[in-house]
Amino acid sequence: MKTRASTSLSAELKDRTRVKPVNFSVINPAGANASGNALAASIQDTLLGINQTLPAATPATCTGGACSSQSGIGSTSNSNQVLNAVVPPPSGGILKANVLSASSTSTVDSTTNTATNTGVAESAGVNLVSGLVTADVVRGAATAQASGFSSSFSSAGSAFKNLVVNGIQMNNVNPNTTINLPALEFGTGSFVMLFEEIGLSSQPRPASSLAEPSPPI
Repeated sequence: MKTRASTSLSAELKDRTRVKPVNFSVINPAGANASGNALAASIQDTLLGINQTLPAATPATCTGGACSSQSGIGSTSNSNQVLNAVVPPPSGGILKANVLSASSTSTVDSTTNTATNTGVAESAGVNLVSGLVTADVVRGAATAQASGFSSSFSSAGSAFKNLVVNGIQMNNVNPNTTINLPALEFGTGSFVMLFEEIGLSSQPRPASSLAEPSPPI
């Protein structure tokens, strides 16, 4: 989800889960790795000097949101949330949300011979740019899976509830839906991107496979 203005405010907000490359060796599952991260909101505003990712990094070594990494057979999961988010305080002119949560789970399974990362970001009571975009719930989900023979990614489970953009109710949103905003009010070229989905999957190299999704908003 992106909002941009070319007048007095320049802002970018995203509800996104991003899964990093997943590598799997069919010969040696103990050497496989799955990793990824999920975040509920990324706020960047050069005018106000804001560069913030929510929820806070978990664990502390994470670049933002919730991160997980599993090397060898097993599973690792991390999650975090922030309540009553207001950016910037106290007005919340860029972002208000009752709940912003994110979770990331990385698994290497010797039974199915797969390495999988699933990231989920959920936001409730969302209000962006003083009511330009509102929603009861925004849910972004991304799964990347790789074996020694194939790789895939999916954004199944991503959804909106009671989404309104610039006063218009949005139903049945397709991936990469772009809504242009009035130039006189928001500046030339301003738009809102919904359910942004960017994915890449490739056939495995001799002993590895890669899948990298970057689904919704």
